[in-house]
Amino acid sequence: MRYIDSRSLRDKLPEGWEARATAALAAVRSAAPSERRIVIERHASVWHELKNVLAELSYGKCWYCESEQVRSDNAVDHFRPKRQVAEAVNHDGYWWLAFEYTNYRFSCQFCNSRRKDSETGQTGGKHDHFPLLNETARAYKEGDNWAREQPMLLDPTRVSDTTLLWFEPDGRVVEKYEKENSPVFHERAKVSIWLYHLNEARAKRKRRDLQKEIVDLIDEGNAHFREFEAGNAAAELAYASVIRRIQSRLEPRSEYSAAARAMLLAYRDADHPWVEAVLTVM
Repeated sequence: MRYIDSRSLRDKLPEGWEARATAALAAVRSAAPSERRIVIERHASVWHELKNVLAELSYGKCWYCESEQVRSDNAVDHFRPKRQVAEAVNHDGYWWLAFEYTNYRFSCQFCNSRRKDSETGQTGGKHDHFPLLNETARAYKEGDNWAREQPMLLDPTRVSDTTLLWFEPDGRVVEKYEKENSPVFHERAKVSIWLYHLNEARAKRKRRDLQKEIVDLIDEGNAHFREFEAGNAAAELAYASVIRRIQSRLEPRSEYSAAARAMLLAYRDADHPWVEAVLTVM
């Protein structure tokens, strides 16, 4: 998960979008509570219209898992669910935020919808889930202060949230902080890994392959660095080539770039003095 700076979204809204969103919300407000879901879906084109705008902010990658393949035409997730909330039986959903662009996240189907991993049999996906640290602070109706809520789910638009995940050599996403030392951070990461389906087999396999690539580049870079350090001018070109290849995996547009950075951090030591410099310039 990389930080997504969504502050520029307002300037990217299509002409007339805010008026269409306001009209859609007005239609939902005037509907009977039992009809709200139907009316919301009737105006689904309002959020579908922002799919490309949201995708641009992450170079077409899912905001939650950084996968390049978005496996759904309806790739706009409502961070606060618009129709119902799995953790609150009597909640009608955050219907008043259905057309609020700050509530949108660009998501692949595995993160957004309940899906079973065909290889492991495990089920994940956010769907209507939106757990809170303190359930008594949940907003139930328009006018309630939903900003008081403390979501359990990590939010890619909050830079601090993106620091709570870590990546293992086998491709797994894990909690960065131990439960004993940071119980809240640990639990938020644990819940997010499950609900965003971050360890779905294919994504995990891709991250594992990335780890192997990083290890090979580290070994190659170390050899060329030592030769370059010893005065071998020819080794400089080979060393520079390794640096460029590593940097390409760290670029925001690259798939699983957050995982690549975490993998490199494991080599930031005295045996690999050049790795620190590569991380610093990115």
